Amino acid sequence: MNEPIFLSYTSGCALHQSGLALHGGSGTPDSGRLDSALHQAKNEYFYRGADHFEIAAAYAYNVSQGHVFTHGNKTAGALMALTYLELNGVTTGNLPADALYHGISGLGNGVSKAELARIFRHHLSGKNAS
Repeated sequence: MNEPIFLSYTSGCALHQSGLALHGGSGTPDSGRLDSALHQAKNEYFYRGADHFEIAAAYAYNVSQGHVFTHGNKTAGALMALTYLELNGVTTGNLPADALYHGISGLGNGVSKAELARIFRHHLSGKNAS
């Protein structure tokens, strides 16, 4: 796997704002927590050799569980995970909405980061996944 394209701080904030525009609410990031969530996803690759699905799950998990934003953490985490996958050549259109909902809404409630990565891998692996 080539070195991935990671999300920037600016893109994380923009994705959060997109989620708020879709679902309502307001809020700002805790800059330290957002920075930490973004770096934790990078660490999955650089220190664990994680694949795209594990990195995407790290974005979703660390944003939603780290309470990075005042509101909309799970939505922002989902958008960040899906955007990361798309940026890295994994088409996400085949991911059933109910699988995404189960994975994201279950974080911290019985669904682990590893389980979310398995959900992504199960539904999205194929010729586009690496």
